[in-house]
Amino acid sequence: MEKKCTENTRRLIRLPELLRMVGLSRSAIYLRLNPRSQYFDKTFPRPVSLASTSRGAVAWSAVEVERWCTSRLEARG
Repeated sequence: MEKKCTENTRRLIRLPELLRMVGLSRSAIYLRLNPRSQYFDKTFPRPVSLASTSRGAVAWSAVEVERWCTSRLEARG
């Protein structure tokens, strides 16, 4: 079965919206993305590059962020 891309499944959000959605600070987000950090979270959504260079803008998949938030709520029991 082929999964259809809808507007919601391909919507990308930038950092300010991500911060509002997850309730974490900018530094807390990047600590969760850094494998060397004690706060590294392999389940946290990875950013998507919006530029052709390595130093360009990034965004996150809204669906992946929502799934991560849901998993955190379910993990608390």
